[in-house]
Amino acid sequence: MLKEKYEKTKGCNMKKILFFFSGIYNGGTEIEVYNLLSRLNKEKYDLYFSYSDIKNSDEIMVNRIKQYAKFIDINFQFHVNTIIYCTEALDEISIIENNIKYEKSYYWFHYFWEDQEEFLQKVINENKVDKVIAVSETSKNKLIKFDCLKGKEQKVSVIYNVLDVEKIKRISNEEIDIPLSNGLNLVTVARIAPIKRFDRIDKIATELEKQNINYKWMIVGKVNENEYSEYAKEIKNKLVQHSNIIFVGEQINPFKYMKKSDYSMVLSDAETCSLVITESKIVGTPCVVTDFDAAFEQIEDGKNGIILRRNNEDYEQLVKNMVMKKEILHENLKTFNYDLENIMNKWDSIL
Repeated sequence: MLKEKYEKTKGCNMKKILFFFSGIYNGGTEIEVYNLLSRLNKEKYDLYFSYSDIKNSDEIMVNRIKQYAKFIDINFQFHVNTIIYCTEALDEISIIENNIKYEKSYYWFHYFWEDQEEFLQKVINENKVDKVIAVSETSKNKLIKFDCLKGKEQKVSVIYNVLDVEKIKRISNEEIDIPLSNGLNLVTVARIAPIKRFDRIDKIATELEKQNINYKWMIVGKVNENEYSEYAKEIKNKLVQHSNIIFVGEQINPFKYMKKSDYSMVLSDAETCSLVITESKIVGTPCVVTDFDAAFEQIEDGKNGIILRRNNEDYEQLVKNMVMKKEILHENLKTFNYDLENIMNKWDSIL
């Protein structure tokens, strides 16, 4: 059916774009692709997607992506103008090369993983991709230090995350059915995985209680049962001992929890460009973040958020700062501007 459609439309001016994943889960990469697909001009682009890990993929997210892109089976021959590999999807590049004909290819880089430099060395040196798209200047600066990209800085472009600002602001005003604290209201929006460092929630909650600060801490997210079920069980057992911590679960609208909170807590060991930080700033909620590299690109410490230094993790001072700086941080975020038009123009120039 898709091949027949291609034969009928191959003379038109629409660009055929294929987004390829190793699997479609419910993390930042998938959300970012969904956001981009929803904003691309459907009169200019014919959008497709494919993925290989059918078994472990998130059916809800797959169906969301299907609203804007057609699924194709990469085991059959097909032709597109541009293919965009989404992070680990480059592992399957041999299948793509055998069956998918394309004119341009891009590697959309969302996060680092072990042995990545060796992997990139191969695909860059063998010209498997035309360009790498990084989601932050921080990521670009790390990438161009790799041997395979030294002297090839022009191969890396930075395009920030695509977000629907109007929708985020609108649905963030929806009510929540959780009684809030008259002290501090906190939210963590993240999948329950080791890199998100939920153990820091326990430490901060303990310090809040030590300083007799009334608080409510809402945790919005889910666990990938195949990967982190034991970790999630251990974390939940530890955190439910704090009566003011509530597991809300996965939510279609996490923004209403952000909007009602004094702080979004992003306590990861690593983020390339945190969606949660930008989303929180859009709804006017400052973030407390650990000092991963990209944090300094997204947060001005003491001006629109608070950065926790991991070399000492002074939770006593952190809690004091959260109480003392709450009002001024919220006030400063009233001038935050997210330039979606510029971001979409960059995508159009690439596609």
